[in-house]
Amino acid sequence: MLPLRTLSAASWSSRESSRLIYEASNSIRIIAARWFPSTNRRIVIDPARSFGQPVVEKEGVPTSVLARSYKAEQSLKRVARWYDVDVRSVRAAVEFERRLAA
Repeated sequence: MLPLRTLSAASWSSRESSRLIYEASNSIRIIAARWFPSTNRRIVIDPARSFGQPVVEKEGVPTSVLARSYKAEQSLKRVARWYDVDVRSVRAAVEFERRLAA
């Protein structure tokens, strides 16, 4: 396997930029190994983690779990304590899931 390369990619909306990390092998085929759908790079979509569902990059908690917990509790700090994640990661997960629902 050749080393990973980061290439700019088209984003879901014109307001944000995204980055894809590609993995190239000795064959012609190049596949996307990881995608950071937002500029803050806290959320990652990686087929090797949680079956490709969006997760918080550092802690690995699915964004849907954090967003639903926040919706029920309405406290970023409490949800962060429950899942042992940074408050900024909970906020990023909630914002990501809101954009998906819009």
